[in-house]
Amino acid sequence: MRKLSVFLILLAVLLFAVSCSGKGGDAETGDIDNTATVTNDAGETADDDAGNVPGDTPSHEAPPSTSPQDTPAGWAGYTVIRPDYGVSDTLITAAVELRKALGAGGAEIDLSTDYVGRNEELPTSGKEILVGLTTRALSEKTSAGLRLRDWRIKADGSGFVALCGGSEEAVKDACLWLAQNCPDGPEQLPEDGMEHLENYQIENITVFGKPLGEFSLSGAEGSRRAVALMQKKAAELAGLALSAENKPGGVIGFMRDENVDGWKVDCTGGMMTVYGSDDAQLCAAVTAIFDEAAAGETAWDYTFSPSGKAVYEHMIHSVTDKAGLEAAIQFLADSAEAGKLYHVTINLAPGEYILQKPLELTEETLGFSTVAFRGEGKAVISGAVKIPGNTFKETQLNGTAVYSAPLPPELSADGGASYRDVFIGTDIMSAARLTRPVYPYDGSLLVCVPEGPTEYSEGSSVIHSSTPLDDIGDLAGVQMRMYNYWDDDRLSVKSIDYPKNEITLGAETGFSLYSGHGSGGAKFHFENVKSGLRHPGQAYIDRKENLIYIIPPAGEDISSLSVWIGGLERLISIDGATSTAERASISFEGVGFAASGWDIADRAPSQAATDLPTAAVNIKNGSGIAFISCRFKGLGCTALRAEKAVSSLIIENCDFYDLGAGAIHLGGENDRAGCIENAVICGNIIDGYGRVFANGVGVLMRYCLNCEVSNNDITDGYYSGVSCGWSWGYSDTVTDGNKIKDNRISNLGQGLLSDLGGIYTLGVQKNTVLSGNVISDVNAAVYGGWGIYLDEGSTGITVRDNLCYDFSDEAFHQHYGRENMIVNNIFAFGRRAGFAITRAEDHISLFLESN
Repeated sequence: MRKLSVFLILLAVLLFAVSCSGKGGDAETGDIDNTATVTNDAGETADDDAGNVPGDTPSHEAPPSTSPQDTPAGWAGYTVIRPDYGVSDTLITAAVELRKALGAGGAEIDLSTDYVGRNEELPTSGKEILVGLTTRALSEKTSAGLRLRDWRIKADGSGFVALCGGSEEAVKDACLWLAQNCPDGPEQLPEDGMEHLENYQIENITVFGKPLGEFSLSGAEGSRRAVALMQKKAAELAGLALSAENKPGGVIGFMRDENVDGWKVDCTGGMMTVYGSDDAQLCAAVTAIFDEAAAGETAWDYTFSPSGKAVYEHMIHSVTDKAGLEAAIQFLADSAEAGKLYHVTINLAPGEYILQKPLELTEETLGFSTVAFRGEGKAVISGAVKIPGNTFKETQLNGTAVYSAPLPPELSADGGASYRDVFIGTDIMSAARLTRPVYPYDGSLLVCVPEGPTEYSEGSSVIHSSTPLDDIGDLAGVQMRMYNYWDDDRLSVKSIDYPKNEITLGAETGFSLYSGHGSGGAKFHFENVKSGLRHPGQAYIDRKENLIYIIPPAGEDISSLSVWIGGLERLISIDGATSTAERASISFEGVGFAASGWDIADRAPSQAATDLPTAAVNIKNGSGIAFISCRFKGLGCTALRAEKAVSSLIIENCDFYDLGAGAIHLGGENDRAGCIENAVICGNIIDGYGRVFANGVGVLMRYCLNCEVSNNDITDGYYSGVSCGWSWGYSDTVTDGNKIKDNRISNLGQGLLSDLGGIYTLGVQKNTVLSGNVISDVNAAVYGGWGIYLDEGSTGITVRDNLCYDFSDEAFHQHYGRENMIVNNIFAFGRRAGFAITRAEDHISLFLESN
């Protein structure tokens, strides 16, 4: 009772502190109202949709752009700061700094709506204030003026009129690249590239989404001259509207999203657009740029749009079955081939859309159209094979009443290796996962540890049981499962020598055969053992007999249910999709994803299930992709993975249940071009993961930049809840500026694996913040059930305002690291201690204050 009272007091203190901090807005700033209409003194209306992150649905249509005659010369239009995600500390800081830049006479800033002010009010340095709504992260102030990293200023009337993204170093690299590759012009570009702030205002120019200096343009030398001439001419003309599409065989989209002071070039998909408004000057630009730049290299068709925006035709497809869905995707592919641009909405009627192959959404199938999938009711995309329950017949197996049915033809004999997991229920989204029968029928076995191996010695393909083994019969499809340290071995069984209790495996185990920290032999058992089919809630697929056997859950009548065998490993593949200025490239809203499969006979060990070859939804080389209010259930591997070079991914208000591995894997590469950037993972429920690969992580963040994981509920897993890094030791990484905040994380480990944390970090990741999280009930098998765990080399991390309680080890543990800030946390009821640091080093490892 005393322990409970102490805890309740501590909890009350934390809740009071959180309420005082004004987390969701405060009395001074007011509540956020994303639908507010803002007018200036003249009664003109600002563009309220300005600054929406990709995937946002505007609450109303944007008002017409202000005509050039209505705006003064210079930087015409409005500047809008739109606090879509609430009033954060960074947003308040941005507003204060912008007010300073405007000077004492500048307009007041009311964060309850939008900030509206004339661009001409901004001094030269103020023009370089960058505003955006995905990362909300401050970067350094430079001599060129205040810079708020990845924020964006949008001006009504002439498109984007300020720089977007990047850093001063990226500017320098871009200018150096142009100096080296465009020797014919612009002539005034100096070799050192430092005059760009005055002459060109170029920042973070990209080619195919990757920073210049690492990748060169595609096409002949003439296209490079076209780039230089475009810069020079557009600077002279102060911003024009120009669209030019190259004919087949010409230069392919040689630039993407280049932002230059006062104008913008967008060359996605072979389409080059310079935003502006003057038709006469536009025609002059067409002649001056393309006639001169092409110079016989290729033929160009060009048209112009006074609005300065690409023209997208809106199209709605309502589909009711898989054939209709495939037809809608084919429409996109045909449109891409024809060079047409569409904003396509695909409405999915309730029902199961069972795929025989993944939906491929790529640059080739989409072109540069956008597509929004919207589920109407229970619309589910699945990779399963369905078997009606009334086709099962009662029989006997292992002295137990079971039900059997023929396998569908595509799964018989040696086919359908990925079809392993079985579900039973009235509909696929509520169906229960049936377990594969095991030996021993209850409990587990222990490895008989041989002489010699140390704690981390190499594994072995031959192990011995410490107790005699029963003959388990046919070994076809049988796998040995061993849970040791943070490893989950899943290995095929080649043979068993029963007199010797010797098991020969298809590959070596992960570590030594000791359990964690030398506490004895590791635990193991056999899975998918036909002779083990004895208990309710089990299923066995016999590929020799081409039968499936099931013992339904207790009390269930199989004849009134359906059975699904999850099979297709990947349901959706997204590669090369890029958002437009108006909306996300691809979005899914209210769509279910269910019953994918897995096909791994011998799984080499890996930490955090990073070795899995794919996910139910796999994304790479894309931007502006959104999953809103979707449901992921009964999947074989990871539910959703961003593989590399993905930016502005949004996963919001989704449900993840009963997953084979983790829910979300942001798996970038350790460089700016290949990392995962500006992802927002917010408001999701992750409940039940690691059901096939136990060391899956709820949310895994590898080489992420300025990403946010917030307000998620993560529970019922066997390994860490959120993991962020991903490099051992003190080597530099691209990982920076990530926020893991206000999450509720509980019931992890469950005595199965060791060396885990509710939140786990690894390696150098400056400006990462862990704040406002409530973490409880993390229990390890042998050691290392921690609340917050800063592992090898964790550096530059702030841990503040977290509540952590009830752990098998410490509430907070740092293995080793440098200059981490641990401030104002409650660490309670760690059964070993409240706080621990493992390694003493010759630098400041961490700062402790007010915990």
